[in-house]
Amino acid sequence: MDSYTGFLTVATAMLASCVLGAAAYARWQQRIALAKRRIPRKWPMTVRTMVNSKERLAWRWLARAFLDHHVMIKTPITRFTMPQLKDDGQHWFQILSDVYCTFTVCSTDGSVIGCIDVPGPTGFSLSSQTLKHTLLSQCNIHYWVVDPDNLPSTTLIRATFLGEHAVLKEELDKVR
Repeated sequence: MDSYTGFLTVATAMLASCVLGAAAYARWQQRIALAKRRIPRKWPMTVRTMVNSKERLAWRWLARAFLDHHVMIKTPITRFTMPQLKDDGQHWFQILSDVYCTFTVCSTDGSVIGCIDVPGPTGFSLSSQTLKHTLLSQCNIHYWVVDPDNLPSTTLIRATFLGEHAVLKEELDKVR
């Protein structure tokens, strides 16, 4: 056996072991990925409330103000808006997928009439408020940011969201 044949044998053996090592590594990574996707027997999750104590104050206020409507909690804006051009749907969904309102007031037919945000301890960024205000106003949906410690009257929020004529009509109907 000459030195050239010996070199080829060693090189072939090294190449084969590299290929086998790479295949074994790929199989190992695949098993790890499958294990991560596997549904556990015992979920590492626990129940939490949908609203914090400040949001709960605003929720009760909205429920009193809109007895004849539905108050939805933490609804994404993409749930009740859609792009004018169907081809832009994925683009706008990616941009707006993390944008939601603390509360969304809907009529009984499911039409959104207004959205209310309750700022957390750090508040809301001006850009987030501006985005929601401009988008929702262009869709003819009212938008308010409220402080649960200083809530306006239920009549004021109803007049803003439903119009003053609707509130006056309701008050006249109560008198009759």
